Amino acid sequence: MRNWFHKVSVSLVLASAFAFITGNTATATDPAHIETANLYVATIDPANNDYGSPLSVYYDEQGVLHAESKCGSYAAHLFKASYDTVTDSVFTGLFGSTSPAAQLWFAGLAAEGEYNNQDGTFSTHVVPTVDAIRCGDVLAAAYNTNSGATGHVMIADTLNEVGPQNLSPGKIPGYASAIRWDVMIHDCTSSAHGSVDTRDGAEQNGQDDRGLGMGMIVVYEDANSGAIIGWKWSTTTSTIFQCVNPNAANYRPMVAGYLAGPGLPTGDEE
Repeated sequence: MRNWFHKVSVSLVLASAFAFITGNTATATDPAHIETANLYVATIDPANNDYGSPLSVYYDEQGVLHAESKCGSYAAHLFKASYDTVTDSVFTGLFGSTSPAAQLWFAGLAAEGEYNNQDGTFSTHVVPTVDAIRCGDVLAAAYNTNSGATGHVMIADTLNEVGPQNLSPGKIPGYASAIRWDVMIHDCTSSAHGSVDTRDGAEQNGQDDRGLGMGMIVVYEDANSGAIIGWKWSTTTSTIFQCVNPNAANYRPMVAGYLAGPGLPTGDEE
């Protein structure tokens, strides 16, 4: 049973987005990769924060954090930097790459595969309902567009159930309404998640920072099954990426999942 979960009021969710200023975002039940992400967000200077490849996250001789990454490589780094047992070989065994891009994250989580080494068995698991998503779970979306991006990978932090919301016709095919959740996430991106984002206007010139940070997305839940049926990049954008009809517009399916295995949190930690 996985016990860690952040489910708080809207005001507390908004406050957590900017708690990075004091570095006071972690709780006693946060998994280690969330603590690592919180530390990075608390200490990164926008001047040293970049979106790109290859992955490079390090502290210089003066103890200053420098980071360059993309969404998939950053998510993998958080796990490998936080758990000694999670190695390149584990990622290759589960996702087919030491630093999987978004579509490999999506496929690897959805496959619910296993990898065995001298430490034991590592595995990926799908979280079937939105209310079962825990702090530290991975949200991976796959894109079927020609934009150049294969998808996006995020790590869930806080979740807030906003409640039922009516949907405009066609926004999510077959749905007139859905349960809305506001989800605070850690990720690496070239486009901030609206104004509720640590990168919003963070550059000295007032432009949005690019790179690692924390922001808020919206996830839509089927009221009956609890499944993810759509999501939005931010709380203010009008575009809903739907997850139900591959032949309809804005199809960008999302899977929620987690990694399990030796050294990884079980959710029973105090």
